[in-house]
Amino acid sequence: MGKISYFRFMKEIKEHILIVILPLLLLVTEFCFSKYYQYFYMSVADPVYAYLFNGLNLAIGEWELGHTDHPGTPLQILVALIIRIAYFFRKTDLDIIADVLSNPELYLGLTSHLLILLNISVLWFSGSLILKKTNSVRKAIFFQSAIFLFPTIFLKLSMVMAEAFYPAIMMMLITWIVLHLISRSNNSGHTFKYPLVYGVFTGLALATKILLFPVIIIPLLIIRSWKGKISYLLISMISFIVFILPAINKMQRFIQWFLRILFHKGVYGTGESGFDLSAHVNNIKLIAENNLMYVFFYFLLLIFLVFIVSGKISKKIRNKSYFRVFTGLLVFHTLLILLVSKQYSDHYLIAGYLFIPLTAYIVYQLIQQEYPGLFSKFKENNRNFLLIVFIGFNLANVLIKVDIASWSNNPLKETIKYSTENIKSQPRIIVSSGAFDSPFKESGLYFGLSYSGKLKSRYAAMLKKLYPDTYFYFNRQNLLNDWSSLYFAEDIFRKYDSVFVYVKDRDSLLIRNLSDKFIHLGESSGIKIIQQDYYKNQQSKESLYKFKCIDRIDDRNVKHIERTYCNCEEKDSSGQFLTGSEGCFVSKAFLQTDESSFRGTYSVKLSPEEPYGLDMFFKVNPGDQFRLSVWRKSSQGEGVFVFTSFPDKSFYEAGGAVQKYLGEWGKIEFNVEVPESYSGDSCHIYFWNQLQKNTIYLDDLEIERSPKN
Repeated sequence: MGKISYFRFMKEIKEHILIVILPLLLLVTEFCFSKYYQYFYMSVADPVYAYLFNGLNLAIGEWELGHTDHPGTPLQILVALIIRIAYFFRKTDLDIIADVLSNPELYLGLTSHLLILLNISVLWFSGSLILKKTNSVRKAIFFQSAIFLFPTIFLKLSMVMAEAFYPAIMMMLITWIVLHLISRSNNSGHTFKYPLVYGVFTGLALATKILLFPVIIIPLLIIRSWKGKISYLLISMISFIVFILPAINKMQRFIQWFLRILFHKGVYGTGESGFDLSAHVNNIKLIAENNLMYVFFYFLLLIFLVFIVSGKISKKIRNKSYFRVFTGLLVFHTLLILLVSKQYSDHYLIAGYLFIPLTAYIVYQLIQQEYPGLFSKFKENNRNFLLIVFIGFNLANVLIKVDIASWSNNPLKETIKYSTENIKSQPRIIVSSGAFDSPFKESGLYFGLSYSGKLKSRYAAMLKKLYPDTYFYFNRQNLLNDWSSLYFAEDIFRKYDSVFVYVKDRDSLLIRNLSDKFIHLGESSGIKIIQQDYYKNQQSKESLYKFKCIDRIDDRNVKHIERTYCNCEEKDSSGQFLTGSEGCFVSKAFLQTDESSFRGTYSVKLSPEEPYGLDMFFKVNPGDQFRLSVWRKSSQGEGVFVFTSFPDKSFYEAGGAVQKYLGEWGKIEFNVEVPESYSGDSCHIYFWNQLQKNTIYLDDLEIERSPKN
């Protein structure tokens, strides 16, 4: 080996070592963070457990997805593959469903680790390609640094969520854009590989999260020929369809959801239709306040645009490839900011953050082309020093804000440890005010169950076997249920001598109100209940209470209230009736729909063609009192309860008034009494879309019946 060859060889070794540094650093920090984070159900059950259940759907061979909002199918496919492979190597007597539901964190942890390794591999591969084509280790490391620019990118990498896929997809797109710009074959006829690669990764990006659709613009402007542009768009479409195949039968629902997001004022497509300018302005202010670096580079693009419009940039540059990329980046960032300003959250901007190094590089190249001698004063060592300072500053900023040490001392873990050691499998009620984080994995499983689509009843039956003594109380809806059925407090306290209740004290009055409610309901059913403080975590504001039944009163003088509930989620074996609490059968199950729901996946749809629904029949006595309630979504307040004798119509009453609203849904209540003069013994209860002009949706039917005082 000659002296020159030896030095060249050593130089290449040194360069390849340098481009491994950032991937190795990411490997160490991410695995430390994932170790400290430890439990997904602790605070990110939403959306992590939704991906677990939908991955399980695919893993058992069912092309049924209950979560298609993003659409997110590439991640669901990845979860399915991991479940199948991991289960194959596990020595267990449980079937695949029971094993996943018994050990959800094991499967989620494996998925998290694979996502980390995927991003690390792509980061190394990207650096290697750019080094090979540019022969500049500085450029390779500069583009690799994208993943370390913002804490949000770093935080989401170990989560089983769509954003964990972003870095790998965006880094591949960015790498090929850089290769396209520097390739000598850019003007030759052999350029189909670029539309092909752009199309595959653009389709993958859109299937992962539709919010990324502005990224389509950048390759579209880089590709010069119309033939290449059309090829790119067709390949993108094919790629998108391939990656969303498991959810292809839910595309109508997905499109409706996406259109609601775009054209409704509320978050996640809620609220009335229209454009809320003040909300957009306020969110743009938040983006500017919380993301100074991102805003700086965006304004850099705008300033350069002003120079172009004012004629201070030569027309010759406007025909260059770098200018086309500049235009694409400006449109991409603008559209992304406008979309995110609809409902701002920092992680929605991750794709924009990852494009910052490319944005800086393009602006640098355009300035260098316009003013060739401007950067000649910066020597090689000075440029290397600036790169080190840039990466070092951002890395330190990320590590400080992420604060791994604080995660290792997360107070939530103390509650998990205490619950595991002291409560174990004893009966518990997990109270939720809307969030699904708790020290019990059952809370994550319940959230995932609600997004499991048509397999919900199958999973609910298994969860009932695995966790038979777990119940959930939803404070906003005043509902108490297990995995599939409604329960009333008195049912729980008849079954157990004591029950633990977990509350996260977001509302200091919550446990007091809940305690009063449980004790009152117990007394009304002949049960005497006392509340005991059991455990408090002051840092995380979590509490565990023990409700104990100390006496069962002689119920001969107790007025019994019979309660019936249907959440419109399950059908009986015949498929003709919706089921709910014990003995509840609601006819016309064919009216069940997944177009909209108050809670869960399904509701009942009453259209002008099918105006009657939620039919139930009861045996009654004269003087029986009924309180009927249901959550209704209607555009003009249509719909009333009907209470009538059966089979004749010797008495007939209709009505109902909205008692409260939650978003587009209103809770209708109607109180009615069987006449003393009634000589029959049956009644028919149903809901009527009396105007028969618009479609209405009904959910969570509840009927209380009490005998005459």
